Parts: sequence; structure tokens; C-alpha cells
Amino acid sequence: VVAGDKSTDLTGKDFSADELVSALAIPVRGLGVDCSAQQQELEQLTRGIDSLPTTAEEVPALQPMKSASVTATFDINSDRLTPAAKQRLQVVASALESKELKNQCFQVAGHTCDLGDNGYNMELSMKRAAAVKEYLVSLGVDSNRLMTTGFGETSPMVPNAGEAERRKNRRVDLGALPPR
Repeated sequence: VVAGDKSTDLTGKDFSADELVSALAIPVRGLGVDCSAQQQELEQLTRGIDSLPTTAEEVPALQPMKSASVTATFDINSDRLTPAAKQRLQVVASALESKELKNQCFQVAGHTCDLGDNGYNMELSMKRAAAVKEYLVSLGVDSNRLMTTGFGETSPMVPNAGEAERRKNRRVDLGALPPR
């Protein structure tokens, strides 16, 4: 998870493709898209894991340069995209296909609120990330540009003090990965 001014919270907001491009663009010119190094790195991070992570630092994830939280429209205990999530993801797909982001690789990181046990939430967050990737691919985004991971309940955006906060923590973050 990216801290400070490198993270943009668009959760539950109507945002334009231009706003997302601005939040995720890494000023790199002249590189073609090749995400194989990031994919290989993520595969190496996940090898040999025999227990579920309990903190964000233990989650096998890449370190994005910029991050944007884009949706909190998952229902409790669900990895099914809601109609509102699909509308937002259409904007995300448009942004990812823009000339500014076309040559970048992204991490799709799923999250949950604190309801349920850790193991269940880890699995659910991975399913949420996979559902977002699958939908973005169905809209024309190259699947090789999208790496998925799940953080479960280990990285709440806000404290899980009530349903409104929990809803915000049921999200997916997009992280712009540094070129390799």
C-alpha cells in the first residue's frame, strides 16, 4: 500500500478517466509495455507461503509507485461486482487504455472489512481482485498488465467503526508499478 501523497482515494466517488490517469500516471517515456518482470516478481513472492498473512507487510505484493482506491461497491461476503462497480470499472478501463497509462503495469489489490475470520477475508480479497481484473480484461485491458493480490482485512483505509467505514474498506486499489 502506498502512503502519503502517492495515494488517491476515489472510493465510492464518481471520477473521470482523466482524474484516474492523473492519479496513476508515472512520467516514463519511450518504454513499451512488458510486465513480465513484475509478474515474475509476484510469483516469487507467493512461492513457499504456507500460512496466511496476518499483517499488510506479510502480504505478497509489489510496491506501486502510485495508488488509487477506486471502488467500495462489494457487498458483504461477496466478490460479485455490483452494477455501480461495473460502471466505475468502465471508466478505469478507459483510463488504463489511455496513451498516458497504456505502457504501464498495475497491481490490482483486493481488500475486505474486518467481519469474518482472517483466512476467509484473505481468500475473499483475492477473489475481489480477480473479479476486477477479469472485468477489466473483458473491456479490452491486456491481462498481462494486471497483477492481482489480496490484503484481506490487513490494510483498512479507515477504522472499521461502523457499516459506513466497513463499506469503504471493501475496496480494490490500483497500484501503478514502476517500470523494470
